[in-house]
Amino acid sequence: MKRNNSFAGFLVAFLLVAGACTSGTQKDALDPEEFKQKLEHKDAVLIDVRTPEEFGEGFIAGALLVNFEDTAFQNTILFTVPKDADVLLYCRSGNRSAQAKSLMLSLGYKSVAHLRGGLQAWTAAQLPLTH
Repeated sequence: MKRNNSFAGFLVAFLLVAGACTSGTQKDALDPEEFKQKLEHKDAVLIDVRTPEEFGEGFIAGALLVNFEDTAFQNTILFTVPKDADVLLYCRSGNRSAQAKSLMLSLGYKSVAHLRGGLQAWTAAQLPLTH
């Protein structure tokens, strides 16, 4: 019987930790309005992780283009963005920016968030792009 109680305790602890990790990840995936507010009220580094061709189709004003698909992405980020900066990332759909966020956190960046749904969500919310 003690063995089952130990297992149950372990399972509960594991689920609590897993839930906390998931919540933290979602907190850093901002909807378009939250993302816009962070841009307006913070001195954040805004990074577009799409390709140059995609960037040419329109971007959020003030964005720095750092192509996530480029093999130099990691080095470019490390040499361009201070690790203590507040970083906001976006892409077309939110997939590449989520991957870039994970990579940056693994590199020691402390404050990284991304636009949930990417520019598709941004434009659906009728927020402006620069061409």
